[in-house]
Amino acid sequence: MSLPNLRDSAALALTEHPNLKVALRNDDERQALVIQGIDVTIWFGKLDHSIARAKHLADSPRGIVASSEYLAQY
Repeated sequence: MSLPNLRDSAALALTEHPNLKVALRNDDERQALVIQGIDVTIWFGKLDHSIARAKHLADSPRGIVASSEYLAQY
């Protein structure tokens, strides 16, 4: 699932449910979801030692890329 698809899905949900509040955050730190009032989160990667229930939504292949000019510098 790409971020544009997620954004489009959130926009559709808001159209269908006008009282729904959605905030998209991009963060790589573990959060105290209940304390922060977060009801739903999408986590990329393995969910270890959590009381949260998880459901696989999609595979998200990732890679590290760099230009040949950048690599030549290092």
